[in-house]
Amino acid sequence: MNLYSKLQVAFCCLLLLVANPAKAQLNLIPDPSFEDTTGIVDGAGTTSLKRWHNLDSNNFYCAPFSYFSYITQNPPYSLPDNQWCYQNSHSGGGVIEFDFIWTANPFWKRSLARTKLKSLLVAGKTYCAKMYVNPCEKYYGYFTDGIAMYFDNGQLDTMATILHDTSGVYTFVNPQVNNPSGNVLSDTMNWVAVSGTFVANGTETFLTIGNFKTDAATTKVFNPVSFVPPDTVYASALIIDDVSVIPLDAANWLHDTSCILGDSVYIGLPKYEFSDGMWYDINMNYIGKGSGIKVKPTQWATKYIQQIDLCGIIRSDTLTVWAAPLGLAPNPSPEGEGNIRIYPNPSDGEFSILANESFTNASLKIVNITGKIILQREWLNGKSFSYNISCETNGVYFIEIKTDKGIKQMKLVKE
Repeated sequence: MNLYSKLQVAFCCLLLLVANPAKAQLNLIPDPSFEDTTGIVDGAGTTSLKRWHNLDSNNFYCAPFSYFSYITQNPPYSLPDNQWCYQNSHSGGGVIEFDFIWTANPFWKRSLARTKLKSLLVAGKTYCAKMYVNPCEKYYGYFTDGIAMYFDNGQLDTMATILHDTSGVYTFVNPQVNNPSGNVLSDTMNWVAVSGTFVANGTETFLTIGNFKTDAATTKVFNPVSFVPPDTVYASALIIDDVSVIPLDAANWLHDTSCILGDSVYIGLPKYEFSDGMWYDINMNYIGKGSGIKVKPTQWATKYIQQIDLCGIIRSDTLTVWAAPLGLAPNPSPEGEGNIRIYPNPSDGEFSILANESFTNASLKIVNITGKIILQREWLNGKSFSYNISCETNGVYFIEIKTDKGIKQMKLVKE
Protein backbone atom coordinates (compact mmCIF):
# COMPACT_ATOMS: atom_id res chain seq x y z
CA MET A 1 0.00 0.00 0.00
CA ASN A 2 1.52 3.37 -1.05
CA LEU A 3 1.69 6.42 1.20
CA TYR A 4 -1.26 8.11 -0.48
CA SER A 5 -3.47 5.04 0.08
CA LYS A 6 -2.39 4.84 3.71
CA LEU A 7 -3.28 8.49 4.18
CA GLN A 8 -6.69 7.84 2.62
CA VAL A 9 -7.37 4.93 4.98
CA ALA A 10 -6.25 6.93 8.00
CA PHE A 11 -8.40 9.85 6.92
CA CYS A 12 -11.47 7.67 6.40
CA CYS A 13 -11.08 6.22 9.91
CA LEU A 14 -10.71 9.70 11.35
CA LEU A 15 -13.73 10.93 9.40
CA LEU A 16 -15.86 8.10 10.76
CA LEU A 17 -14.87 9.03 14.31
CA VAL A 18 -15.77 12.67 13.74
CA ALA A 19 -19.00 12.04 11.85
CA ASN A 20 -20.27 9.14 13.94
CA PRO A 21 -19.32 9.64 17.61
CA ALA A 22 -20.11 6.66 19.85
CA LYS A 23 -23.33 7.30 21.70
CA ALA A 24 -23.20 7.20 25.46
CA GLN A 25 -25.13 4.35 27.00
CA LEU A 26 -27.87 5.74 29.22
CA ASN A 27 -30.68 3.27 29.91
CA LEU A 28 -29.37 -0.23 30.66
CA ILE A 29 -32.69 -1.97 29.90
CA PRO A 30 -32.48 -3.52 26.40
CA ASP A 31 -36.18 -3.13 25.52
CA PRO A 32 -37.58 -0.58 27.98
CA SER A 33 -40.86 0.05 26.19
CA PHE A 34 -41.59 -3.53 25.04
CA GLU A 35 -41.18 -2.90 21.31
CA ASP A 36 -38.81 -5.73 20.32
CA THR A 37 -41.23 -8.46 19.29
CA THR A 38 -41.36 -11.53 17.11
CA GLY A 39 -43.21 -11.51 13.82
CA ILE A 40 -46.46 -12.66 15.43
CA VAL A 41 -47.79 -10.64 18.37
CA ASP A 42 -50.27 -12.95 20.07
CA GLY A 43 -50.47 -11.60 23.61
CA ALA A 44 -48.32 -14.27 25.24
CA GLY A 45 -45.22 -12.71 26.76
CA THR A 46 -42.98 -15.70 26.20
CA THR A 47 -43.65 -15.82 22.45
CA SER A 48 -44.19 -12.14 21.61
CA LEU A 49 -41.19 -10.47 23.25
CA LYS A 50 -37.54 -11.14 22.44
CA ARG A 51 -35.87 -9.41 25.41
CA TRP A 52 -38.21 -10.34 28.27
CA HIS A 53 -39.17 -13.77 29.61
CA ASN A 54 -41.03 -15.35 32.51
CA LEU A 55 -38.75 -16.17 35.41
CA ASP A 56 -40.00 -19.66 36.16
CA SER A 57 -42.31 -21.36 33.70
CA ASN A 58 -42.11 -24.59 35.75
CA ASN A 59 -43.47 -22.99 38.90
CA PHE A 60 -47.16 -23.89 39.14
CA TYR A 61 -47.75 -20.79 41.24
CA CYS A 62 -46.27 -18.28 38.76
CA ALA A 63 -48.57 -17.00 36.05
CA PRO A 64 -46.96 -15.95 32.76
CA PHE A 65 -47.10 -12.23 32.13
CA SER A 66 -49.12 -11.04 29.14
CA TYR A 67 -48.21 -8.67 26.32
CA PHE A 68 -50.68 -6.00 25.15
CA SER A 69 -50.11 -4.02 21.96
CA TYR A 70 -51.84 -2.00 19.27
CA ILE A 71 -51.05 -4.61 16.61
CA THR A 72 -51.88 -7.84 18.39
CA GLN A 73 -53.57 -10.62 16.44
CA ASN A 74 -55.46 -11.56 19.59
CA PRO A 75 -58.14 -8.88 20.42
CA PRO A 76 -58.36 -9.64 24.18
CA TYR A 77 -54.73 -8.45 24.40
CA SER A 78 -55.16 -5.24 22.42
CA LEU A 79 -54.46 -1.62 23.34
CA PRO A 80 -56.07 0.52 24.50
CA ASP A 81 -59.18 -1.59 25.17
CA ASN A 82 -58.93 -5.20 26.31
CA GLN A 83 -60.59 -7.55 28.75
CA TRP A 84 -58.51 -6.30 31.70
CA CYS A 85 -58.25 -2.50 31.34
CA TYR A 86 -58.70 0.54 29.13
CA GLN A 87 -55.40 2.37 28.81
CA ASN A 88 -53.02 3.64 26.15
CA SER A 89 -49.35 2.77 26.47
CA HIS A 90 -47.13 5.23 28.32
CA SER A 91 -45.01 5.35 25.16
CA GLY A 92 -44.56 3.18 22.08
CA GLY A 93 -46.75 0.30 21.02
CA GLY A 94 -46.73 -2.25 23.84
CA VAL A 95 -47.02 -2.94 27.57
CA ILE A 96 -46.80 -6.03 29.77
CA GLU A 97 -49.45 -7.17 32.27
CA PHE A 98 -48.75 -8.85 35.62
CA ASP A 99 -50.83 -10.74 38.13
CA PHE A 100 -49.67 -9.66 41.58
CA ILE A 101 -52.01 -11.46 43.94
CA TRP A 102 -54.63 -14.11 43.33
CA THR A 103 -56.81 -15.16 46.25
CA ALA A 104 -59.62 -16.93 44.44
CA ASN A 105 -57.85 -20.25 43.95
CA PRO A 106 -54.54 -21.97 44.82
CA PHE A 107 -52.66 -21.23 41.61
CA TRP A 108 -51.37 -18.38 39.49
CA LYS A 109 -50.47 -16.24 42.46
CA ARG A 110 -48.24 -13.81 40.60
CA SER A 111 -46.15 -13.07 37.50
CA LEU A 112 -42.41 -12.42 37.34
CA ALA A 113 -40.81 -10.89 34.21
CA ARG A 114 -37.07 -10.97 33.65
CA THR A 115 -34.54 -9.37 31.30
CA LYS A 116 -30.77 -9.22 30.97
CA LEU A 117 -29.20 -5.77 31.34
CA LYS A 118 -27.13 -4.24 28.54
CA SER A 119 -24.05 -4.31 30.77
CA LEU A 120 -22.87 -5.28 34.23
CA LEU A 121 -23.59 -2.68 36.89
CA VAL A 122 -20.55 -0.94 38.39
CA ALA A 123 -19.69 -1.68 42.02
CA GLY A 124 -20.26 1.30 44.30
CA LYS A 125 -22.18 3.28 41.67
CA THR A 126 -25.68 4.55 42.48
CA TYR A 127 -28.45 3.83 39.99
CA CYS A 128 -32.00 5.10 39.53
CA ALA A 129 -34.48 2.35 38.61
CA LYS A 130 -37.90 3.38 37.37
CA MET A 131 -41.00 1.94 35.72
CA TYR A 132 -44.50 3.21 34.98
CA VAL A 133 -47.51 1.25 36.20
CA ASN A 134 -51.28 1.36 35.81
CA PRO A 135 -53.79 -0.95 37.58
CA CYS A 136 -56.19 -3.21 35.74
CA GLU A 137 -59.72 -2.25 36.74
CA LYS A 138 -61.70 -4.77 34.70
CA TYR A 139 -62.15 -8.31 35.95
CA TYR A 140 -59.83 -7.78 38.93
CA GLY A 141 -61.40 -6.87 42.27
CA TYR A 142 -58.36 -5.54 44.16
CA PHE A 143 -55.80 -2.76 44.06
CA THR A 144 -52.50 -3.51 45.83
CA ASP A 145 -49.11 -2.06 46.75
CA GLY A 146 -47.05 -5.07 45.68
CA ILE A 147 -44.55 -4.29 42.94
CA ALA A 148 -40.73 -4.30 43.05
CA MET A 149 -37.52 -4.47 40.99
CA TYR A 150 -34.88 -7.05 41.87
CA PHE A 151 -31.36 -7.12 40.41
CA ASP A 152 -29.19 -10.23 40.62
CA ASN A 153 -26.22 -11.97 39.01
CA GLY A 154 -28.20 -14.72 37.28
CA GLN A 155 -28.57 -17.05 40.24
CA LEU A 156 -32.31 -16.51 40.36
CA ASP A 157 -32.69 -18.45 37.12
CA THR A 158 -31.06 -21.55 38.61
CA MET A 159 -32.64 -21.27 42.06
CA ALA A 160 -36.16 -20.35 41.01
CA THR A 161 -37.58 -23.83 40.67
CA ILE A 162 -36.71 -24.91 44.21
CA LEU A 163 -36.65 -21.85 46.44
CA HIS A 164 -40.24 -20.63 46.43
CA ASP A 165 -43.19 -21.37 48.64
CA THR A 166 -46.67 -22.39 47.51
CA SER A 167 -47.70 -18.77 46.97
CA GLY A 168 -45.00 -18.26 44.35
CA VAL A 169 -42.97 -16.02 46.68
CA TYR A 170 -39.18 -16.28 46.69
CA THR A 171 -38.54 -15.55 50.35
CA PHE A 172 -34.78 -15.07 49.96
CA VAL A 173 -35.22 -12.20 47.50
CA ASN A 174 -34.67 -8.67 48.82
CA PRO A 175 -35.59 -6.26 45.99
CA GLN A 176 -33.45 -3.15 45.66
CA VAL A 177 -36.44 -0.99 44.59
CA ASN A 178 -39.93 -1.36 46.09
CA ASN A 179 -43.20 0.48 45.80
CA PRO A 180 -43.62 1.85 49.36
CA SER A 181 -45.65 -0.40 51.63
CA GLY A 182 -49.21 0.89 51.91
CA ASN A 183 -48.93 2.94 48.71
CA VAL A 184 -51.83 1.19 46.98
CA LEU A 185 -51.71 1.68 43.21
CA SER A 186 -55.31 2.55 42.35
CA ASP A 187 -55.10 5.40 39.79
CA THR A 188 -56.68 3.83 36.69
CA MET A 189 -56.56 7.08 34.71
CA ASN A 190 -52.87 7.94 34.87
CA TRP A 191 -49.56 6.17 34.58
CA VAL A 192 -47.71 6.32 37.90
CA ALA A 193 -43.93 6.10 38.30
CA VAL A 194 -42.49 3.57 40.75
CA SER A 195 -38.83 4.37 41.30
CA GLY A 196 -35.92 4.26 43.70
CA THR A 197 -32.14 4.40 43.95
CA PHE A 198 -29.70 1.71 45.00
CA VAL A 199 -25.95 1.16 45.15
CA ALA A 200 -24.75 -1.72 42.96
CA ASN A 201 -22.40 -4.40 44.26
CA GLY A 202 -20.96 -4.97 40.78
CA THR A 203 -22.49 -8.40 40.06
CA GLU A 204 -25.94 -7.36 38.83
CA THR A 205 -26.67 -8.53 35.29
CA PHE A 206 -30.43 -9.29 35.40
CA LEU A 207 -33.62 -7.49 36.41
CA THR A 208 -36.80 -9.23 37.59
CA ILE A 209 -40.05 -7.32 38.09
CA GLY A 210 -42.89 -8.62 40.24
CA ASN A 211 -44.45 -8.82 43.70
CA PHE A 212 -42.00 -10.54 46.04
CA LYS A 213 -44.07 -10.02 49.17
CA THR A 214 -46.33 -12.68 50.69
CA ASP A 215 -50.07 -12.33 50.32
CA ALA A 216 -50.32 -11.39 53.99
CA ALA A 217 -47.70 -8.64 53.62
CA THR A 218 -49.33 -7.22 50.48
CA THR A 219 -51.72 -4.34 51.20
CA LYS A 220 -54.88 -4.74 49.14
CA VAL A 221 -57.97 -2.57 48.70
CA PHE A 222 -61.24 -3.92 47.38
CA ASN A 223 -62.52 -2.21 44.24
CA PRO A 224 -66.34 -2.31 44.33
CA VAL A 225 -66.64 -0.34 41.08
CA SER A 226 -65.25 -3.22 39.04
CA PHE A 227 -66.93 -5.92 41.09
CA VAL A 228 -69.42 -7.60 38.75
CA PRO A 229 -70.14 -11.15 39.97
CA PRO A 230 -69.40 -13.73 38.79
CA ASP A 231 -66.85 -12.29 36.35
CA THR A 232 -64.74 -10.40 38.89
CA VAL A 233 -62.01 -12.33 40.68
CA TYR A 234 -60.43 -11.49 44.00
CA ALA A 235 -57.09 -10.66 42.42
CA SER A 236 -54.91 -7.71 41.38
CA ALA A 237 -52.98 -6.88 38.23
CA LEU A 238 -50.91 -4.03 36.76
CA ILE A 239 -49.75 -3.07 33.31
CA ILE A 240 -46.15 -1.82 33.08
CA ASP A 241 -44.27 0.33 30.58
CA ASP A 242 -41.03 2.29 30.16
CA VAL A 243 -38.59 0.54 32.48
CA SER A 244 -35.25 2.26 33.05
CA VAL A 245 -32.02 1.72 34.97
CA ILE A 246 -29.67 4.70 34.72
CA PRO A 247 -26.58 5.71 36.74
CA LEU A 248 -27.32 8.68 38.95
CA ASP A 249 -24.21 10.50 37.70
CA ALA A 250 -25.27 10.26 34.05
CA ALA A 251 -23.59 12.92 31.90
CA ASN A 252 -22.61 13.64 28.29
CA TRP A 253 -25.12 11.27 26.72
CA LEU A 254 -25.89 13.60 23.78
CA HIS A 255 -23.73 14.22 20.72
CA ASP A 256 -23.66 16.99 18.15
CA THR A 257 -25.03 16.34 14.69
CA SER A 258 -25.44 18.21 11.42
CA CYS A 259 -27.98 18.80 8.66
CA ILE A 260 -28.72 21.11 5.78
CA LEU A 261 -30.34 24.35 6.89
CA GLY A 262 -34.11 24.02 6.53
CA ASP A 263 -34.13 20.23 6.84
CA SER A 264 -35.35 18.25 9.85
CA VAL A 265 -33.06 15.98 11.85
CA TYR A 266 -33.61 13.54 14.72
CA ILE A 267 -31.59 14.36 17.82
CA GLY A 268 -31.09 12.61 21.14
CA LEU A 269 -31.25 9.01 22.27
CA PRO A 270 -32.72 6.05 20.36
CA LYS A 271 -36.51 5.98 20.34
CA TYR A 272 -38.12 4.75 23.59
CA GLU A 273 -34.84 4.55 25.52
CA PHE A 274 -35.98 7.19 28.00
CA SER A 275 -39.56 8.43 27.58
CA ASP A 276 -39.20 11.09 30.28
CA GLY A 277 -36.67 13.27 28.48
CA MET A 278 -37.73 16.93 28.39
CA TRP A 279 -36.40 19.06 25.54
CA TYR A 280 -35.73 22.81 25.57
CA ASP A 281 -34.11 25.36 23.32
CA ILE A 282 -31.11 27.35 24.52
CA ASN A 283 -33.46 29.83 26.23
CA MET A 284 -35.12 26.98 28.15
CA ASN A 285 -38.36 27.18 26.18
CA TYR A 286 -40.02 23.74 26.22
CA ILE A 287 -40.12 22.14 22.77
CA GLY A 288 -40.89 18.43 23.27
CA LYS A 289 -40.65 15.23 25.27
CA GLY A 290 -39.09 11.82 24.77
CA SER A 291 -35.82 10.03 24.18
CA GLY A 292 -35.25 12.06 21.05
CA ILE A 293 -37.14 14.53 18.90
CA LYS A 294 -37.11 15.91 15.37
CA VAL A 295 -35.97 19.51 15.06
CA LYS A 296 -35.68 21.94 12.18
CA PRO A 297 -32.86 24.40 12.88
CA THR A 298 -33.35 27.95 11.67
CA GLN A 299 -29.76 29.08 12.18
CA TRP A 300 -26.30 27.71 11.59
CA ALA A 301 -25.44 26.47 15.09
CA THR A 302 -28.55 25.65 17.16
CA LYS A 303 -28.24 24.29 20.68
CA TYR A 304 -30.79 22.00 22.33
CA ILE A 305 -31.01 20.89 25.95
CA GLN A 306 -32.39 17.62 27.29
CA GLN A 307 -33.29 17.19 30.96
CA ILE A 308 -33.92 13.84 32.61
CA ASP A 309 -35.35 13.15 36.07
CA LEU A 310 -33.33 10.46 37.83
CA CYS A 311 -35.36 9.66 40.95
CA GLY A 312 -35.74 13.35 41.82
CA ILE A 313 -32.29 14.47 40.62
CA ILE A 314 -32.38 16.50 37.41
CA ARG A 315 -29.55 15.96 34.92
CA SER A 316 -29.04 18.05 31.79
CA ASP A 317 -27.02 17.72 28.63
CA THR A 318 -26.65 19.94 25.56
CA LEU A 319 -26.02 19.25 21.90
CA THR A 320 -25.48 21.43 18.86
CA VAL A 321 -27.00 20.91 15.44
CA TRP A 322 -24.67 22.33 12.81
CA ALA A 323 -26.93 23.41 9.96
CA ALA A 324 -24.99 23.96 6.75
CA PRO A 325 -25.96 27.29 5.18
CA LEU A 326 -25.45 25.79 1.70
CA GLY A 327 -28.53 24.36 0.04
CA LEU A 328 -28.47 21.01 -1.71
CA ALA A 329 -28.05 21.37 -5.43
CA PRO A 330 -30.57 19.62 -7.67
CA ASN A 331 -27.77 18.79 -10.12
CA PRO A 332 -25.90 15.48 -10.09
CA SER A 333 -22.88 15.28 -7.79
CA PRO A 334 -19.52 16.07 -9.39
CA GLU A 335 -17.39 13.33 -10.78
CA GLY A 336 -15.42 11.43 -8.19
CA GLU A 337 -17.80 12.49 -5.37
CA GLY A 338 -17.05 9.37 -3.33
CA ASN A 339 -13.30 10.03 -3.68
CA ILE A 340 -13.05 13.68 -2.66
CA ARG A 341 -11.38 13.99 0.72
CA ILE A 342 -10.29 16.67 3.17
CA TYR A 343 -7.00 15.85 4.89
CA PRO A 344 -6.40 16.22 7.76
CA ASN A 345 -9.83 16.65 9.35
CA PRO A 346 -9.96 17.92 12.08
CA SER A 347 -7.26 20.39 11.12
CA ASP A 348 -5.26 23.19 12.74
CA GLY A 349 -6.18 25.32 9.74
CA GLU A 350 -3.87 23.89 7.08
CA PHE A 351 -5.52 21.20 4.98
CA SER A 352 -5.71 19.72 1.51
CA ILE A 353 -8.58 18.66 -0.71
CA LEU A 354 -7.71 15.46 -2.54
CA ALA A 355 -9.60 13.89 -5.45
CA ASN A 356 -9.02 10.77 -7.50
CA GLU A 357 -9.98 12.50 -10.74
CA SER A 358 -8.96 15.95 -11.93
CA PHE A 359 -11.36 18.88 -11.85
CA THR A 360 -11.63 21.30 -14.74
CA ASN A 361 -12.68 24.92 -14.15
CA ALA A 362 -14.11 24.04 -10.72
CA SER A 363 -14.93 26.59 -8.00
CA LEU A 364 -14.49 26.34 -4.23
CA LYS A 365 -16.19 28.16 -1.38
CA ILE A 366 -15.55 27.90 2.39
CA VAL A 367 -18.26 29.23 4.70
CA ASN A 368 -18.30 29.57 8.50
CA ILE A 369 -21.27 28.73 10.73
CA THR A 370 -22.67 32.27 10.43
CA GLY A 371 -22.88 31.92 6.65
CA LYS A 372 -19.93 34.22 5.94
CA ILE A 373 -17.70 33.27 3.02
CA ILE A 374 -14.12 33.21 4.34
CA LEU A 375 -12.39 31.86 1.22
CA GLN A 376 -13.41 31.55 -2.42
CA ARG A 377 -11.49 30.25 -5.43
CA GLU A 378 -12.41 29.96 -9.13
CA TRP A 379 -11.03 28.12 -12.17
CA LEU A 380 -9.53 25.22 -10.27
CA ASN A 381 -7.83 22.56 -12.36
CA GLY A 382 -6.22 19.43 -10.98
CA LYS A 383 -6.93 16.97 -8.19
CA SER A 384 -5.00 18.32 -5.17
CA PHE A 385 -5.53 21.75 -3.58
CA SER A 386 -4.06 23.11 -0.33
CA TYR A 387 -5.47 25.95 1.79
CA ASN A 388 -4.78 27.69 5.09
CA ILE A 389 -7.46 29.17 7.36
CA SER A 390 -5.30 29.27 10.51
CA CYS A 391 -6.34 32.86 11.14
CA GLU A 392 -9.98 31.81 11.56
CA THR A 393 -11.53 30.80 14.89
CA ASN A 394 -11.89 27.14 15.82
CA GLY A 395 -15.16 25.51 14.87
CA VAL A 396 -17.04 23.95 11.98
CA TYR A 397 -16.67 25.14 8.39
CA PHE A 398 -18.54 24.09 5.27
CA ILE A 399 -16.75 23.51 1.99
CA GLU A 400 -18.53 23.62 -1.36
CA ILE A 401 -16.91 22.37 -4.56
CA LYS A 402 -18.81 23.12 -7.77
CA THR A 403 -18.20 21.74 -11.25
CA ASP A 404 -20.35 21.69 -14.35
CA LYS A 405 -21.66 18.31 -13.16
CA GLY A 406 -22.93 19.37 -9.73
CA ILE A 407 -22.02 20.39 -6.20
CA LYS A 408 -20.16 18.53 -3.45
CA GLN A 409 -20.47 19.73 0.14
CA MET A 410 -18.22 18.67 3.04
CA LYS A 411 -17.62 19.66 6.64
CA LEU A 412 -14.23 20.70 8.05
CA VAL A 413 -13.50 20.91 11.77
CA LYS A 414 -10.79 23.40 12.81
CA GLU A 415 -9.38 22.94 16.31
